[in-house]
Amino acid sequence: MSEQLSRLAAIRTRFLERLEAQRLVLERSSRLEGANSEVHDIVHKIAGMAGSLGFPDLSAAASAVDMLLVTDNTVNLPGTPQFDRLMKQIEADLATR
Repeated sequence: MSEQLSRLAAIRTRFLERLEAQRLVLERSSRLEGANSEVHDIVHKIAGMAGSLGFPDLSAAASAVDMLLVTDNTVNLPGTPQFDRLMKQIEADLATR
């Protein structure tokens, strides 16, 4: 494996480790009134990084929640198709570790 591929693999590993922690925060914060700003910050970062690291489905799912929150920052996220899709995609991508 070239040095560049090795570095990319290390970055992907750190991303997935961070994603596990972010998943827990998303689960908790999505149920708290007034916490959508925190959720928005997290999903925006996931949307940007995931695509660059080879997780296009995760990027698309996070982008959908990002756009939902841009449209309505007071939406109750649990149970929305966008949030459910994101959480399922996070689980799927974490299972690839």
